[in-house]
Amino acid sequence: MSARLARLMRNRGLLWTLLVLLVAALLILLVWLAGRYEASAVQSRLEADAADLANAMRNGLSRNQRSLQALHSERGSAWQAQAAELLLQRRDLVRLESRDAELGLRQVLSTPHRPDVFSRMGRQETQADVNLACSGALRFNGSAYSTSYFVPQTDGLGLELMDLCLPHSVAGEVVGFTVATYSLSDLLAEWTAARLGRGQALAFTEADGTRLAIIGSPGNGQQLYTAQQLLDLPGNTLVLRLESRQGTTDLFPNLLSALVTAMTLALGAVLVLLVRDMRRRQKVEN
Repeated sequence: MSARLARLMRNRGLLWTLLVLLVAALLILLVWLAGRYEASAVQSRLEADAADLANAMRNGLSRNQRSLQALHSERGSAWQAQAAELLLQRRDLVRLESRDAELGLRQVLSTPHRPDVFSRMGRQETQADVNLACSGALRFNGSAYSTSYFVPQTDGLGLELMDLCLPHSVAGEVVGFTVATYSLSDLLAEWTAARLGRGQALAFTEADGTRLAIIGSPGNGQQLYTAQQLLDLPGNTLVLRLESRQGTTDLFPNLLSALVTAMTLALGAVLVLLVRDMRRRQKVEN
């Protein structure tokens, strides 16, 4: 009789052990799923923000292009006046040039918001980029962008620039070009800074992830989230990368994690009470 009782007690202990392990595994799974849900929600919001910022950038570039096309019909002092007004309004444009059909320089004007960006290196050093953009514009029968290039500045720093070339045609014959030079960092600040959320950083990057220009700060969280959008321009493709760091040292980063943790503690407490109750019953039975 005592052997049967001992065997029964061992079986009960084994069942309780399995029950504890099963409940522990279930609670761990719930906590993990809550964390995955939180990460998925953050990533989805970041991707939606990146798409919104990319659309704002495309709209801004299209708006600039329409303004630049109005310079085709101007010459002399009229061109200078209209170009000066455009440079004053658009901080992302750092230089405007009027060129003839052979890409010879006719008129040029720099932004009033910073020193001449080519004062140290000279414009002639980047002539190949202008030729590339304008040859692409002729090939596309419209506007075209050059690839970005780095230009050192007199303050010891530098800027990542990009040229836009718009051909001017009369009766189907190209009679000149308007060349606009963009600063990539100012381009980000002009069209996306107002839409950038707190704890977010936005950057232009190359395909391998090399940063060309960046604004904002991704925050101080432990987990880095990223979202990318392609800015497909005629003659050039830029990668718009949005970064945000989430996950602070807070014990409960969101309501879902707090609820799952509270449920875990409650189930654990109930399990402990059941074990104590069963031991008391067994003691009384014995």
